[in-house]
Amino acid sequence: VPASRFTWTLILHHCWQYDPSNCHTHTVQSWTGISSGSFVAPDHEYPAWLELQLTVTDSGGLTDTKSIRLDPLTADVNFNSSPSGLQLVVGSSGSTAPFTRTLILNSTTAMSAPTPQTLNGQSYAFSSWSDGGAQSHNLVINGAGTFTATYSQVVPTTKFPSAAVIVTASSRAQEPPPM
Repeated sequence: VPASRFTWTLILHHCWQYDPSNCHTHTVQSWTGISSGSFVAPDHEYPAWLELQLTVTDSGGLTDTKSIRLDPLTADVNFNSSPSGLQLVVGSSGSTAPFTRTLILNSTTAMSAPTPQTLNGQSYAFSSWSDGGAQSHNLVINGAGTFTATYSQVVPTTKFPSAAVIVTASSRAQEPPPM
């Protein structure tokens, strides 16, 4: 069968993080007229996997389609806050730290440390990430690891009511009496 009768379709299956049985698909790309090759996998949040379909049409017009499932390599990445219990956002969802996310290796994932936050009646402001990144930045997943957002306690400022000082002409300093 000549390459002109080959059609390849790359389909992304993406599932909702909290319900992996709730999935939907997106056609990423189709190629016609090639019998072999390679492609770069799209960057996506986990859980997701790729389906590579090949449809071949013979000289008589009969077609057959076969698919192969391509599961990504993943890593479990831990996210902490100091103090513990603050909200962090990884990818498209936030959680109370500490938590662990399964992420696709070599994918780019956004992480953010919202500020200010209140925990047990105390206000905290973002100070730093353990990887030295900005408050919101992207992370390329190259394996398991731990990232900690450090916060500083915000000391409330106290405002005193302004006191009025009234000076009148009769309030002059008097000299002490002679001895």
